[in-house]
Amino acid sequence: MFKKLGDYRRLKIIAVLSILVIVASAVTVAVPVYAKSDHSVKSEHSAQSRTTIFGKGASFTITGTGTAYDIADQTKTANVDLRLTATAEKVTFGVAKLSISEGTLKVGSETFTVEKGTGRLNVHSKKILLHIELKDGSGKIWHLILYGKISSSIPKTLPNGSSLTVDFMKPQSKIAGKWFLSIPSATITRSA
Repeated sequence: MFKKLGDYRRLKIIAVLSILVIVASAVTVAVPVYAKSDHSVKSEHSAQSRTTIFGKGASFTITGTGTAYDIADQTKTANVDLRLTATAEKVTFGVAKLSISEGTLKVGSETFTVEKGTGRLNVHSKKILLHIELKDGSGKIWHLILYGKISSSIPKTLPNGSSLTVDFMKPQSKIAGKWFLSIPSATITRSA
């Protein structure tokens, strides 16, 4: 029947391998069905902790006073007065993308006006980072970076009129190439 004993062995090996492939295919189809849990898995995080503290379109004013330090010589200082208006463009659980639409930053006798800006407010890490383009009195564009930590407790929701306290720290907060900024106890107040 078989000319050589080797042909019989090859045929036997092919038959065994075919059976193994069939069994493996059946297992991969059947196991996920049997492995399905009969009970739902509960998250460690409650639904309440996953809610946002404000929604898209919420408006804020960011105000504060502090000290500016000359980058080249930090013994030279000036008073700082910060006034910004921000809007929540996108809000997810604990993180808001902010758009800075208007405002002023006064350093000593010099006033900078906001051209545009963006930022992120992270409720989980209690940090805020803003990148803003400013224009000085002569029309020159400057880059403002404000990095702060929220020092007040964060409520579950932030209704209109409520505020958070944030400390903008140097050297992370600065007008690039000009001033380091320290603005402790600034406030972020929800205005709408």
